[in-house]
Amino acid sequence: MILFQHPPARPQLPPPGGAAFDRWLQDELTRRYDSALAEPVPEALLRLLRETH
Repeated sequence: MILFQHPPARPQLPPPGGAAFDRWLQDELTRRYDSALAEPVPEALLRLLRETH
């Protein structure tokens, strides 16, 4: 039985402020969140948003 696992290695990121960092950030955000953004918005949430405006 494994009681402790080391966290995954952090990705090597380029220094901030340059095109390489911007590209890395865009790639990371896409990799992490594209599948969630592709999901449909639940009808109950859409209804709440319509009611508040």
